[in-house]
Amino acid sequence: MVRKPPINIAEPDIAVPRFEVSSSCVSHVGYDPDTQTLYLTYRKSGLSYVYFDFTEADFQTFQNAPSLGVYINKVIKPMHECLPE
Repeated sequence: MVRKPPINIAEPDIAVPRFEVSSSCVSHVGYDPDTQTLYLTYRKSGLSYVYFDFTEADFQTFQNAPSLGVYINKVIKPMHECLPE
């Protein structure tokens, strides 16, 4: 099932806590298990994106990846719909 994005995607979802990560690719990560939504803020651009249909198991695997940037580019981007936040 494809989840629909929030209606007001232009407004950041500040209800979802973000945490800083040690990565050269992303600066902050947030995850909402209720909507299976991943929030990423990219370090270089400062832009944030919302990725949909991201299960809790996906999130655990992402958190444990040796390189967040490699995981994002090889797994998340090709497999998950996203929109700018």
